[in-house]
Parts: sequence; C-alpha cells; structure tokens
Amino acid sequence: MIECLIPICHKINSEIGFFPNNCLMNYYLDGNSKMGYHSDSAAELEKDTGVVIISLGAERHISYRSKLNKEHKVRYKLKNGALLYMDNDVQTKWMHAIPKEKNIGERISLTFRKITQSQNYTISQN
Repeated sequence: MIECLIPICHKINSEIGFFPNNCLMNYYLDGNSKMGYHSDSAAELEKDTGVVIISLGAERHISYRSKLNKEHKVRYKLKNGALLYMDNDVQTKWMHAIPKEKNIGERISLTFRKITQSQNYTISQN
C-alpha cells in the first residue's frame, strides 16, 4: 500500500476491523459518468472481510438492487468523505450501481480490500 493511504487503512482497521492491502480508484468526471449494476467478487478476499468505499468529491447516489427481486431497489447518498462498507452478505444478495445524475461534478471512489496472499497475479510488461 502506498504511504499516503496508510492513515486511511488504519482508520478502516479501527472502524471496520481489517487492514486493507489493496486499493482501487474509480474516477467519475461528472454526472454522466456511471457504473452499472454489479456485485464485487469475494473469492479473492481475506475471510470475514469485504469492500470499503471512501467517496471523495461530488455527492452521488449508490443504488442497490436485490438479486431475488429486481424491482426492490434502495438508494443512499454518498457524501464527500463518506465511508461505506459492503460485506460478503451484501455482495451475495444485492447488486450495486452508481447511476447517472444531472448537474454533478467530479468524484473519486477509493475501494479498499484485503486480498488473500495466496492469490497469484501476473503483470504483463509488453
């Protein structure tokens, strides 16, 4: 983990109970930028951990849709600096999305995970 994210990882550890070793950033240029409904894979996650989202910048909504009943949707506002935790149960039962919104500025989503060390990743250097 890069040095500037270590304080955030400590905060996640004190609030949620695990110290992440992976961070993915998603950049949303404006309200036209979106992420469709999906569930995050838990296969590579350390047991009893999930995904922590830190939302920075413009306020956006995250929308959840039940996997059992696609008509059942819930929506939450992600404010600047908000922390949202999704455990494996959320990923199993729900899909989530960041829908388009009018008149919205830039946003960054940092997603933190604790990936199991047994995972083998190959980086291509073409």
